[in-house]
Amino acid sequence: RQAWDINLGLFALAEGNAKTFSDFFAYIYARQEQFYNASFMHKTHKDLRYLILQFAEQHAKVDPVKFFNRMDDDDIYGQARMPIRYAATRSVWATPTVFINNATDVPVDHNLRSKYSV
Repeated sequence: RQAWDINLGLFALAEGNAKTFSDFFAYIYARQEQFYNASFMHKTHKDLRYLILQFAEQHAKVDPVKFFNRMDDDDIYGQARMPIRYAATRSVWATPTVFINNATDVPVDHNLRSKYSV
């Protein structure tokens, strides 16, 4: 249940800038233990939104009111909906899922990082 709001926060902060999106994604992904299902089992939607705001403030020093307004904006909703719909058409069941050149059989798993680390 947390994925959708995290997605909205990513698009709200990035404002169409792919590098900003990628940087914020990496920042949030490195902190995912804070919003895993188990750690959020007894928390509310409001708790999640404030966690996303906390991430955005730490990463980019956003204005809280403007950030929440962007997360709630129809334009951000439309932008955030596109990758979710694409994922659904590809039968994504877990995140992150990797697609390379639109291939469906990409041999990527949790061991990949250790195989190619320097």
